[in-house]
Amino acid sequence: RGRTLVFDDQISFALDALEQDLSQTVMLNTRLDYDTHADNFEQAASQELTFAGLARIMDELTLRPGRQVGTRMIDDTVVVCLSEFSRTPKRNSKAGKDHWPVGAAVIAGAGVRGGHSYGGTTPEGNATMIDFTSGSVSASGRSLGAGNLAAGILSLCGVDPSAHLDAEGFHAFAS
Repeated sequence: RGRTLVFDDQISFALDALEQDLSQTVMLNTRLDYDTHADNFEQAASQELTFAGLARIMDELTLRPGRQVGTRMIDDTVVVCLSEFSRTPKRNSKAGKDHWPVGAAVIAGAGVRGGHSYGGTTPEGNATMIDFTSGSVSASGRSLGAGNLAAGILSLCGVDPSAHLDAEGFHAFAS
């Protein structure tokens, strides 16, 4: 309490809290400045740190014992990595990128069918319509919204999303 932890320390603290049943959920913040509108080439170092941290989380969840004998924490844990907004597909005049409504999320862990990507973008970088069952691009599909993604994640975690959201869940990533 009262401390601002660097990302690596947040990871250790979060994993210990989950392992010791002190918390059922944790939220980490890289505290890295991704909200830049110029010189986005400099974000490469931040991306390296973010994805190294994500790899560490996944590695440690795979190594630490789970709640049931013979399982690992990864068998009981859903990991979601996302941002509240994304960036334009093309650079602006300052070699930066501005806010964009089309983003991506990484979802891994318990109950997730790994090794797949869902949805797509047009050549202009706009979201395509997708089939909510398969996650495939489909002209007869629908637009995936934040509520749909959140409802799918809540379901994956064993929470009834209808108690919190008025959105159909996107479940294509569930195994």
